Amino acid sequence: KLLDDAQADMDRCQSELRRLRDLLKEIETRQDVLGAYIACVRSAMSPIHKLPQEMLGEIFKYVCCGDIGVNCIWEDGKQQLPTITLSRVCIRWYNLVNSIPGLWSSFGIRDSDSANFSLFDLFLERSRSHPIDLTISDFRSKLHTDSLSSLKLIENSNRWR
Repeated sequence: KLLDDAQADMDRCQSELRRLRDLLKEIETRQDVLGAYIACVRSAMSPIHKLPQEMLGEIFKYVCCGDIGVNCIWEDGKQQLPTITLSRVCIRWYNLVNSIPGLWSSFGIRDSDSANFSLFDLFLERSRSHPIDLTISDFRSKLHTDSLSSLKLIENSNRWR
């Protein structure tokens, strides 16, 4: 009898421990969700989100349109692409960056890797009809092999500044 009672107590303890572990997991999950929610609310309350779109757009123009080739891919493959970086911050910035063609109007390629021409095409497309500033170095070797980019470049020559 004593052994049976002890075994029954042990089974109840194990059952209670399982229930408490499940409850702990549930509480930890809720805590993670609340933590993410708090981070989102804090971000939304950040002073940068209180700036009017027009002012934020002017700041973006200062960052992205300062010099010819501000958005640039260098010979060593390094990229300096503030326009793309800004568009990846949040959905609000993405929409704003894509609504201002001037942010996409300055681009430089100093690397003849044809993979970089897809970025070149993206800048041409998103700059719409805005005048463009281009810096292209070492383009000769790929000019004939990437005829689609060459054609787009020629088609947009009326926009060159």
